[in-house]
Amino acid sequence: MEVPKAMDDMAAQQIMDEIFRQDLGVEDALDEVSEAAERDYKIARYKWQYKLDELSPDQIGRAEKLTRKEVFPGYSTFVESGKHNEYLAKYGEDVRAVHMLNSMSVDSVYRVLTTGLMSTTERFSRGVVKNGISSVLDIDSGGADNVFTRIMNAEQRGKIQNHAVVLKPEIFDRTDWYAYNVDSYGSTNEAHFAGRLAPEEIFQRTMGDLKHYSADNEQMFRTGIGVDYIEAIEVDELDRDELLEGLHEEGLFEVNGRPIEEVIVAREFDEDDDDDWGDFGDFSPSFEGAGESVEDFLAENLRKQERIEAIYNGEVKEVSLGELTALAESSEDFNDTFVSLAEAIMGQGGGAKLRADLERHLGQVLG
Repeated sequence: MEVPKAMDDMAAQQIMDEIFRQDLGVEDALDEVSEAAERDYKIARYKWQYKLDELSPDQIGRAEKLTRKEVFPGYSTFVESGKHNEYLAKYGEDVRAVHMLNSMSVDSVYRVLTTGLMSTTERFSRGVVKNGISSVLDIDSGGADNVFTRIMNAEQRGKIQNHAVVLKPEIFDRTDWYAYNVDSYGSTNEAHFAGRLAPEEIFQRTMGDLKHYSADNEQMFRTGIGVDYIEAIEVDELDRDELLEGLHEEGLFEVNGRPIEEVIVAREFDEDDDDDWGDFGDFSPSFEGAGESVEDFLAENLRKQERIEAIYNGEVKEVSLGELTALAESSEDFNDTFVSLAEAIMGQGGGAKLRADLERHLGQVLG
């Protein structure tokens, strides 16, 4: 809820109290939060974050130690201080959450370094009407309240082309994020959301099994990510000097006391990995359109992504084996996408055609 700056505090409180009581039926929204209520909330948040039905005494102790922190201007959440150290010790000190910038302009980078990263709804509410990489689909899926990242190590970051905002590992201390191993536009559809991955699961699926790494993995952080969490912006070496010059012209010479030259860094490429670009889908510098124009390829890919989202949302009950295969092939992780789509269809009472196709296909294979 936003309140005009010029409004008197007492008047604002009275108006908000009336809204909560009369319009929303909440009698004690502005009352002081009791210690017992805060403890209950911490425990509930801990269960949600780690997908646990019950907590052990040790986990209850951890939950009680959660602290509230402002992680983006005007937005606070509970954090488990130091939790990121466990992930780095287990999966690699270079593991980071990375946000791809849709625009590589000086203005875009300047905005990120001065205001942080904002979710689609936060941008729109502030009048920053700029589409992100998938803003419309994020709104449709329910993921628009979040900032999207991908878990990557240094080697994987060397395979991308976009300007990449590399976040400090402390971002993983937050307890308001969830994850998928395939690009799902942050879906909060009930059936799909139930299959979200807990932090340990997404780290295991991404960093614990590098041979099957999915470049489509995604993490959703609520509302926004403050500038304090930005470790670096990695750019192509050829772009760095021009970007720095543009930021200097905008009057930006340091970020949180660090020289801007330490924040804008040239990406390190692995020259021996030229053949691996194909594993990184949207991050690949080449276009493989099989004779199609770029526009046709992107339009077809968008259609497939919309179809995938419709399946996850329960709007599609029947697909053929051929269509399911084609949809899975549009993802960077065929196996995970194929299985998750099939489970979504079967789990929502559909799949008769898919079962028939599978039985017929297996019959042909087995003779």
